[in-house]
Amino acid sequence: MICHYPPEIIQNKEIGFRSDLLGGKLRFNATYFDSLWKNMRVTLLPKDPNGNTQPYPYQSGEGKGTAKGWEFEVDYVPTDRLRLNVGLGLIDTNYIQAGVFDGVTGNYPGAPFAYAPDTSASLGIQYRVPMRNGGDFLLAGNYGYMGKYARDAAYQRTLIDANGNPVLEPAYGLLNARFVYEPPARNYSVEIWGKNLTDQQYVNGGFDTRDIWGYDFAIIGRSREVGVGLSFTF
Repeated sequence: MICHYPPEIIQNKEIGFRSDLLGGKLRFNATYFDSLWKNMRVTLLPKDPNGNTQPYPYQSGEGKGTAKGWEFEVDYVPTDRLRLNVGLGLIDTNYIQAGVFDGVTGNYPGAPFAYAPDTSASLGIQYRVPMRNGGDFLLAGNYGYMGKYARDAAYQRTLIDANGNPVLEPAYGLLNARFVYEPPARNYSVEIWGKNLTDQQYVNGGFDTRDIWGYDFAIIGRSREVGVGLSFTF
């Protein structure tokens, strides 16, 4: 059997500000957006002829949602060696139509989109040190923050609190760094890198059905990693 879904359509309105300041050393961008998402794919549970919910989820194109907020970007190069960048995202998402809003077989009305936290941010820094032999030594680090977020907005795939609201995943931040050396000829580079240096535990996939089946099918993000890389250019 072939299922036909209506095309997903996003109507988006944006207004923004773009600037280059301090002789091109500082760039500041700000954007406000307001989007209406029609025919969203939402997961529902069917009911038998007696009205009983069946544990066989299916995809529907009956969803509708809104997303609006702000995005800010700052890129600053105070010297030839140093570069800084900062990003901030503020977004408000919610389902306004999801096929069924009965608190059992469909999405919770007003629930946020999955992996769309109200607040997200990033901070990056690069510092290049010229060597006496003509080579370069680069130090780079970045930190990314993700506020509280939902893995899924559907009741049957989300833990629900005593007030009937979806339980959001806790906020987390990831710190990465790398140190790179390039010789004068730039024909190879040696890199020492580290990811998730604070060994933050976070969930980046799966769904939580403890209220329905008693299981949390969580995908845990990668733990702390360190390594060394060697690249050649021919």
